[in-house]
Amino acid sequence: MLIGLPFLAYLLLVLLFRRVEPSWRYAIFSAAVAWGVLLTAMTEGLSFFLAVTTGLIAILWTSVNLG
Repeated sequence: MLIGLPFLAYLLLVLLFRRVEPSWRYAIFSAAVAWGVLLTAMTEGLSFFLAVTTGLIAILWTSVNLG
């Protein structure tokens, strides 16, 4: 179940960028860049506080999906 949260976030980002720009290529590329930035920011933020745990990562991805 938890493995699906990042993939759901990517899918939602693709759909969000698809509404902004009519090109699917632009939407997929922009979503990949945004997803990578989110992944890096969350991982670095958690590692700064030595708090990289499964629970906190799940909470962050869930909040991204709800946002």
